[in-house]
Parts: sequence; C-alpha cells; structure tokens
Amino acid sequence: MRQRKIRQNGRVNPVVSVSTEEFSRKRERGTAVLASLVRIVIVLVVSGAVVTPAALCVAFVPVENDTSFQERADNPLTEDEDLMLLRVDEDDRGFEDEGEDGQGGVAEDREEEEEKTDKKKKKKKKKRRKKKKRTRGQEAESEAEADDPDLAYVKETLKDYLGPQEIKWHKDGTVTLVFDFTEKSSDQAEAFFPVVQKDIRKNFRWSVLDEEWSWWGGRHGRGLGDGGLRMSDKGRAVLKCWFVDDVEAEVFYGVGSSFDKKNVGALAFFSKKGDALAANMGSQCVKYKRGRPSGKRGKLRGLDIYQLAKFKLKVKEGKFASYLEDKKKAEMTYRPKKFALGRVGFIWGGRMAGMAAKLIVRGRIAAAVMAKEIKKQRR
Repeated sequence: MRQRKIRQNGRVNPVVSVSTEEFSRKRERGTAVLASLVRIVIVLVVSGAVVTPAALCVAFVPVENDTSFQERADNPLTEDEDLMLLRVDEDDRGFEDEGEDGQGGVAEDREEEEEKTDKKKKKKKKKRRKKKKRTRGQEAESEAEADDPDLAYVKETLKDYLGPQEIKWHKDGTVTLVFDFTEKSSDQAEAFFPVVQKDIRKNFRWSVLDEEWSWWGGRHGRGLGDGGLRMSDKGRAVLKCWFVDDVEAEVFYGVGSSFDKKNVGALAFFSKKGDALAANMGSQCVKYKRGRPSGKRGKLRGLDIYQLAKFKLKVKEGKFASYLEDKKKAEMTYRPKKFALGRVGFIWGGRMAGMAAKLIVRGRIAAAVMAKEIKKQRR
C-alpha cells in the first residue's frame, strides 16, 4: 500500500490509501496520454492544421470502455506515424543544417564580397601609384629636357639620323637602338663610318645573293636568302653615335670562313683617339691601342660556319666583358678616363669573312656631342 496526502479546498485531507497496482496503472495511462498528445500535436503542426486548446480537449474527452490509451501505451504510434515523425525529424535536421549552412553561406558571401572590395581597392591604389610614377617620370623627363636642350634635340632627331628599325628611350636616361641589316636599308648605310657600300670589291658592304644562299641561320632562326652587313679581309667601322662608357652592344654574327687563330671578328667600343675595347667572337676580350692589340684575355673559340651566333660586349665603370650566347667568357679592366666617350663598331681581320645580321645597342647618349654631330651633318 502507498499513502499520499490530497489537498482539497485549501485543506489537507487525511491520508488516503492507494494500492500500488492502481497507482502504477494510472501513472502508465497518464504517461501514454501525454506521449500521445505530444505526438499528435507534432503531426498536426507539420501537416499544417490549426491546433487549438478546444480541439485538444475534445480529442481527449474520456470515453467509457475506451482502450485506445492503453493500446497507444503498448504501441504509441503506427508505422505511418512513425515514418511521418521520422520525416519530420529529418526535415527538421535538414532545415537546421540548411539554416546553419545558409548562415555560413551568407557569412562566406560577405567575406568574398569584402575580399573583392579589398582587391579592387588595392588595384585602384596600384593604378594611382603607377600614374603618379608615370607623371613623375614624365615630369622628370620634361625637366631634364628643359634643363638639357641638347638631349631634347637628340631625342627628336636621332631616329632620322641613324635610321634604326626600333628606338626606345628608357627612364634611366639610356636608349636602345635596333638595326636589322637583312633589310639593307640605305638610311643605315649612312649611319656608319665608313659608309656601307654596294660594290662587291669593298670590304665593308651589303651581302649579295651568291653569298646568302648557303646561310642556314642556325639557332637564331635566319633562313635562306637572308643577308646582312658583309665584312671581309681587314678593317674597322663605327656607328656614328657617341656614348659615355655605360654601353652594351649585341650582334648576331656569322662566319663564312674556316677557323684560324689570326681571325678577328669583334664588336668594339672606340675612344676618341681610336683605341678600342673589343669582344672577339664573344669568347675573348681584347684591348686595342693605335690599331694594334695591346692585351687579351680568354680563349678564342671558333664559330660554326654559315650559322649565326649571338655575342655581346659590355662596357661600364672601368670593366668590359665578352659574352657568347648570354654567357660571360672573359673580362678585363680599362682606364675610365680614356674611354669616357666613345662609339660602338666592328673590327675584323686575318682571313675573315663574316656577316652581321642584327645589331642591338643600349647605352647612355653623350647628348652635347651628339647634338653637335647631328647639326653639323644637317648643314
């Protein structure tokens, strides 16, 4: 037996004795009713029905001899209801997941938009900086030209004076000149001293068809029939452009004679007195004084016959170097005072027969000297 106190009308009644079986039965029934109520409410809410307290009261009015509560206690939900609740649970979980993903998606979208905005801002800043640099560079150039009228004059007239296919002025004050000798331009012929000739008896001239048919070009992509500036026997020639000793010259050059240690095919930087700093076939540095070699460094290497090779001469700050296919092969020193001013050109000799297809020169122009030279030529 189990005893309990019952409160009625504000008073505590005497102890009422209730059997344990009866108490357990009533508790199970109440639990079943409550569970059924909760599940039915969930089903109605999911199905879209309107749930009111009145409807719930009507649904749970006790009926005599009604064993449905006990049946529901034994089997609270049918299979359909179980499936429905399972779907509801899955839908709820899915909805929660979608909600979480949705919130995360919104956050990610915001982050992406912020990143895009930041990138746009950075791009705008870079453009502004570039514009400022360009403006400053243009202002500096204009100021330099205003301060140096000779430089402004040279910039206006140098292309017509030398006739290069390309000319480009750089921010550091240097200029790049590109000469393509395969075109055999008459303007470029006048750019050298001595002038490039057409007469096949001359040792400094344009090539002719009988000489060009055997040139295969090699790694630098020249084909049959491409000619150039022909140099044979012995001689020297200079480009009529004055530079300070901050210059770099590169030539695409080929030989049409067998190798001999006495052969000379050099790219050179000539001083006012005629002394020279030379890169002989790209593998040897040679100093010339009064037209004769006064010092050498590096082992002379023969070039492949009838194929173009690329070699380079660099002159700057008391040192000059020889490069073959962009690899330094030799280096020597010189007195900067003797080569403070000079011109780029060629030296050839021995039993040499060579051809230059292209010349590229980059250096710092001696503006005052060049302005006088151009004005003198135009008179």
